[in-house]
Amino acid sequence: MITAIVDLGVYYLLATRLDIEPLIVNLVSRPLGGVVCFYLNKRWTFRTRGSKSLRAQQIRFWCVFLISLGLTEVLIGFFHHVLRFHEMVAKQASEAVAVIFNYVCLKFWTFK
Repeated sequence: MITAIVDLGVYYLLATRLDIEPLIVNLVSRPLGGVVCFYLNKRWTFRTRGSKSLRAQQIRFWCVFLISLGLTEVLIGFFHHVLRFHEMVAKQASEAVAVIFNYVCLKFWTFK
């Protein structure tokens, strides 16, 4: 939830208030949320306090994150530019798909 607040908050500010292209905004907002996501998932969601090295988990996390970032870029582009969804609706729809992908990858690979 905190990750989504950071990501969507930054996205909202830049895309709707400053009128910056949604695909560029996603490249800024998602990594900010990603930093929060790593530490919250490591400590709270998956509770992996020492089962693996921090470095190995970070590498796996950022591999998943980069694929997920690409996925959201494609989906935002499709939803916003092709289907003409509002930029916030496009972001939320893309994140709904990404959350499922991220959870599965983080649970069964990154923080296993």
